[in-house]
Amino acid sequence: MSTKTDVGTLTDQQIAVLEFERQPFGAPRSLGQASAVLNSRERALYGSGKPAAIRQLFGLSEIRYAQILAELLESPAAEVNDAQLVRRLRRIRDTRRGVRRS
Repeated sequence: MSTKTDVGTLTDQQIAVLEFERQPFGAPRSLGQASAVLNSRERALYGSGKPAAIRQLFGLSEIRYAQILAELLESPAAEVNDAQLVRRLRRIRDTRRGVRRS
């Protein structure tokens, strides 16, 4: 029987990235653990777009954020944490890869 400890655990940053990706950009809502950060800056961040929100919330460049997200999408621990979100993000990624190859 598989448990979260069998596949590893996620860092607080990785959990926050997943919660951020769960957010429909342009329609802000509370994000669990990341909600304290978002509630105080939500309007300014969402008005500035996703890249600005990434810089403000995580202190990362878009490229580094994308690298962390790509690693998460291959992580069994991320899938255990939120299987539906991880599978949806993988489908989006795979669709974009297909369009670029065409």
